[in-house]
Amino acid sequence: MSTNDTPTAASAEALKTMALRMAALVDALEDRSLAVVDASRANREALARAAATVDAAGPRLVEAATQAVRNEAASALASGLGSSVDEIRKALAAAAEDATNGARRLAAERDALGRQQRRAFWTGAVALGVGAVLIVASCACWVAQARAEVEALAFPAAVHAATASGALRACGDKLCARVGTESRRAGERGEYLVVE
Repeated sequence: MSTNDTPTAASAEALKTMALRMAALVDALEDRSLAVVDASRANREALARAAATVDAAGPRLVEAATQAVRNEAASALASGLGSSVDEIRKALAAAAEDATNGARRLAAERDALGRQQRRAFWTGAVALGVGAVLIVASCACWVAQARAEVEALAFPAAVHAATASGALRACGDKLCARVGTESRRAGERGEYLVVE
């Protein structure tokens, strides 16, 4: 280990590696979030197209069925089937009822698709919110851990610097500290001398 390789340099490299990993995780979550938003947008557009088709086709279906029944009724009357006018009216009413029921079913399906799309949107939004909270929490935990590691390295670094400057050294089998001619005291009761 060279004189430049201190515990602080190793920790800084580890912190840099951890930061790169966190950035890759954030990028992956952001890509996933964008994919959910794009899928939601595509579902919304498909629902709008389906609703427009249902809205446009519903009245035409009713009108076409009604017109077909009217044409059949007119044809029957023209060919001398005057006695079956009541049956034709019933058939016309049944056809109109079937067309109305079909339009109601289409409207109900459109509403169900709308509810499903809204549910998917809110599920995606909640998932994005939870992901963001998890990222923030993990970043806060990582920062707290890194801060604790840096604080833990501060005292050994100070001892190393004091030893390198000669303020601390070995005096035989004892440890000596250079305190100067006018030493300053530290501690609550002045029980320590400050090393120069």
